[in-house]
Amino acid sequence: PDLVFGEAIRLWGYDIQVEHSQVQPGEELPITLVWQDQVPMSSDYHVFLHLMDTEGRLLGQSDGAPAGWTRPTSTWRAGEFIVDEHTIPIPADAPAGVVYLWVGLYSPAGDGRLPVVGADADPSSQRALLDIILIEP
Repeated sequence: PDLVFGEAIRLWGYDIQVEHSQVQPGEELPITLVWQDQVPMSSDYHVFLHLMDTEGRLLGQSDGAPAGWTRPTSTWRAGEFIVDEHTIPIPADAPAGVVYLWVGLYSPAGDGRLPVVGADADPSSQRALLDIILIEP
């Protein structure tokens, strides 16, 4: 993806460890994000991944400091790559169908989300579409 958050953090790549972007209810969706710091930041931001249905309802999520809470964004060095692993549990009662995986960064201090620019960015919600996943029955 070509996504930049807050004019400082680039989402360099990602990997979803499921075949053909398909999961079943009750499974987990493992996701690895690779960030690259472009400009050192003095503030810490958390990563969110939201799995939403076509009606905009939240089905699952992962929120937290990058790299399993070990690499706050204020410790990143310019040019450094950060590997950030997440897991989103798929509810056992999740309906079959298409769902959307959104990604973003937000301030845990309550200052809101970092703006995002790029091809799959949604500036109005300050998040970006990462992938489309199919929940199979």
